[in-house]
Amino acid sequence: MNKSIFFYLIILYVSSVCGCKSKSKVDIDQVRKNTEIYFSDFLGNTPIGINRDISKVFQKAVNEAARSQKVLIIESGTYFLAKTIFVSSNTTVVGRGNVRIIGKYNFAPKGQRGGYPTTLFTNIEHNKGNQNIRFENIIFDGNRQKAIKNFTKALPHANTLKFKNVQGLIFDDCQIVNHLSTIPTPYIDDFQAARNCVAVNIERCDTVSFRRCKMQGIHNEGIWFYRSTAVVVDKLESVGTRGISTHLSFLYCDGVQLLNSKLTYELQGGSTINCESSNVLIKNNQFIGGRGIDISNEAEFESFEPHHVTIESNKLDVYLYGIVRRKGKSMLKDYIIKDNNIRINGQNWLKKPWQTIAIRIDDTENTRVENNSIEVYNFKKGDFYIAIGATGNSEKNITIQKNKVRGVDCFYYGTTHYGSKSDINILNNEVDLNELRGEVSEGYSSGIYIYNMPYTKGRKEFIGLHVESNTFRNCAGDCITFLARKPYKMDKVSVKGNTFEKKGKQNNNGIRIEGTFSTDSKDMKIEDNRFKNIKILTSKSKKGIQLNRNKVLKN
Repeated sequence: MNKSIFFYLIILYVSSVCGCKSKSKVDIDQVRKNTEIYFSDFLGNTPIGINRDISKVFQKAVNEAARSQKVLIIESGTYFLAKTIFVSSNTTVVGRGNVRIIGKYNFAPKGQRGGYPTTLFTNIEHNKGNQNIRFENIIFDGNRQKAIKNFTKALPHANTLKFKNVQGLIFDDCQIVNHLSTIPTPYIDDFQAARNCVAVNIERCDTVSFRRCKMQGIHNEGIWFYRSTAVVVDKLESVGTRGISTHLSFLYCDGVQLLNSKLTYELQGGSTINCESSNVLIKNNQFIGGRGIDISNEAEFESFEPHHVTIESNKLDVYLYGIVRRKGKSMLKDYIIKDNNIRINGQNWLKKPWQTIAIRIDDTENTRVENNSIEVYNFKKGDFYIAIGATGNSEKNITIQKNKVRGVDCFYYGTTHYGSKSDINILNNEVDLNELRGEVSEGYSSGIYIYNMPYTKGRKEFIGLHVESNTFRNCAGDCITFLARKPYKMDKVSVKGNTFEKKGKQNNNGIRIEGTFSTDSKDMKIEDNRFKNIKILTSKSKKGIQLNRNKVLKN
């Protein structure tokens, strides 16, 4: 931060505390004169408003702010830009009152459908880089309030804001609204073009913050952070209007914090967040409508090895999924999901049956899923509801503990079809399965369901499964199912100290083992469990199975 801006902020603080009314106090007017310049002085009698281009005047004022190291003050008004403003290092632009900067919208030629905004601001040195750029209390308006359907392919596209290679980029109390750009086709084949059509494109920047900002009327994706470091988004309020858009994407970044924000959708919605980054903290946020949080390399634009991701103390009321890590090419190491409240609305907009998963932990290592509350409501017939799914190439050292779950068909749903699993610990969870399963679900209901497919390739293993001190109520199907459609190895399995309850007649199994397991499968202990109205075990072979001190209770 340059010296004049530093003293400017200090003086504003002092004035707010002491009033500074006497002559012995600091002369605020004089200090402001030394630290601020005013856009009105550059504008003079130039008229402002929609379609009154003031790009040249605005560029001149921004240049002077950088040269003089003073804060550029923009007074209340609507300012129209037909050209992009290029921002140099050490530039601060502050709005006083209601300041809206709106760009010219560039429609497609006659006979074609689409268009793109004028990029309002970007930094001047994309290659060499810039530093210390700050905006405060400004509305950035992309000037397109209505969506356009059936875009013509291969038209130009643009961001409303774009910054690349900036160290120290700050947006305080700003709004980004009404962005719509033609989307490059095919989307996933040109990553650079994809980045250049979202509302705000932040590339390879360091120390970036969006504080107390708002987004609304964004018809494409919202803000994309690409290969950036030390990113903080705090107290963001965003309302999505397009069915497949994502509010925020953190792609291949290092050091991400999303805090105290509220992200909602008016209609359907895509993933609320897409994040494939390292050293991530997502905490104390609200996610309403749309899909949930996607911690995946969704489009696999580039290779990345993520690590240290924590999702903590968030509230989600969403559709289709809550917090998911999908099967991919890389392993996420050191993953924590704790103290979240996840509500899944089963009445989604899909016509085909859907497998809804509240938390998905594919391809993760050293993972803790603990003390979360999960509830499914508004069930839809034909759909299948899962609390925690693990269907990736490999999961290692996973602890799932102290979670409270209601309304699911299955608590833990794991497959060895794609790869092996090891050291899975399911401890002290309290699960109320879906009592209405027979009426609304057609999938197989089970507290824990582990399976593979007849066409599973190669030798797969499940080594180390500890299911201890859990309570499963309303078991409509089998409480725990091990299904081998093709032989796989099961070893070091402990089912101990659990309570399994079913209302009504005793017509299902506590633990069902079906299929052929490899000959070296061994060491399965079923001990000290309570089975209420449920048989303990169904298995053609009891080789390697130890049954000790289990109790069967009736109503």
